[in-house]
Amino acid sequence: MSLDGYDANMVVTVPSPRGLSVGATAGVEGPAMNALATRSDGAIVQSGAWVYVFAGGRAFGSLSRTALALLRAVDPATPLQGSVDQADTNHALANGVLITDLGKVYVAYQQSLFLFNSSLQLRATRYGALPPCLSPSPTASPPITR
Repeated sequence: MSLDGYDANMVVTVPSPRGLSVGATAGVEGPAMNALATRSDGAIVQSGAWVYVFAGGRAFGSLSRTALALLRAVDPATPLQGSVDQADTNHALANGVLITDLGKVYVAYQQSLFLFNSSLQLRATRYGALPPCLSPSPTASPPITR
């Protein structure tokens, strides 16, 4: 379990990081490089009474008292305490991000969510190889506008 809030399930294997500079070890940088600071997929953040999960650069939140317990059951990231502001909840959602609200799985594209019909469809499109990022409720977060 990562104390800096990263979700190991969200690691994507790439053939090479070519073209990108490599800085210091994230753990050495402390809070400046934790999952909240980088808005990392799968980061769980407790901000006041709200619980947020980041996916595709956007924070999805819930006031539900059981949201954190549900998230902890499926997301190994260590919850962080911090401030999540309106800009985080309104941030453009990256294309191709998979999110789930504990049942339905969506793919994000051009600031809209598209529902997968079944796990068979996920496997057929090869999206099933990576775990989707759990959101407290993608459809209950602030509306996505074009």
